[in-house]
Amino acid sequence: LPIEFSVIPEAKLSLMSTKWISPLVGWVVGYEYDMNAQKERIGFIARTRDGGESWDKDVYPNNLPQLNDIEIKVPWHSITDCVICFRLSAWSVGYNGTILHLTEYGWKYQHFPWPLCMPIPNFYATSFVDDKHGWIVGFREKYLNPTEEPNPLMMTIFHTSDGGERWQVSPFGDKGKLNGIALAGATDAWAVGDKGVIIHYQNSPPEICRAWAEPQLVEAGQKVEFFVSVKDFDGPDDIEKVTVDMKLIGGDVVELEREFEDIGDRRCVLYKATAEIPALAPYGLHLLPVEVVDKDGAKAKGVIEVFVVTCSVKIED
Repeated sequence: LPIEFSVIPEAKLSLMSTKWISPLVGWVVGYEYDMNAQKERIGFIARTRDGGESWDKDVYPNNLPQLNDIEIKVPWHSITDCVICFRLSAWSVGYNGTILHLTEYGWKYQHFPWPLCMPIPNFYATSFVDDKHGWIVGFREKYLNPTEEPNPLMMTIFHTSDGGERWQVSPFGDKGKLNGIALAGATDAWAVGDKGVIIHYQNSPPEICRAWAEPQLVEAGQKVEFFVSVKDFDGPDDIEKVTVDMKLIGGDVVELEREFEDIGDRRCVLYKATAEIPALAPYGLHLLPVEVVDKDGAKAKGVIEVFVVTCSVKIED
């Protein structure tokens, strides 16, 4: 299926990556060049809504460098057409440290932690666990002002746990280039590069030691305390968020705060929160979902049992 944006014969396209969210809606990224000046490359993102029969350029900043990869995260059950495209979590990466993020206003630049990573890296691939946790790989030159030739190329790995608002540089930096990355959930990542290089990253998922409510028998409209004890073999500081979902009884998602070491098991850390049982919570035993997320996006799930009494009578005689 051809893609052409120009009637000028000398204008050519190189397509580097593609992602699809349905049989009809997809994206490609790459660069345009003139056959008479092939070193001058202008990056682009194009989208189709009809299965590739026609393509339109997405809105993006002008004078983009070459783009090499695109990643899209979207709830599949909500896909009908491209009406929801502005709600997608999408990123595209390329040369000169380019990181683009799709917002409701179109594609916008995200910034890597300059000057902590210099010279400016070239990004080749990106992959995300969800709309928050993702990786970028590529390479950069070792020296900003080399005194000898050639200037060695160094592997570059970036990571984010907040959708790209902040990117962190991995301390891993051997010589070479990384060209691709793939994730297996939030616990394993593989990056591949030149000269047969394969890098494997493994993250230990969090574990729930125990979870309970005090009191377990509570009246509607009264307060209850939630306790969740958690351990993570990557260290307690790897825990990003602990929540209890009260939507089942008409409440909100409650985020627990870190309290102290769990005296029942010193490997575990205790999290606590106080919440009010909604006045219209239904009577009976409820299993409230508990979720623990670490900084790589790995999750542990459990439940807290709460028995709600919706009416009480005091007998005096």
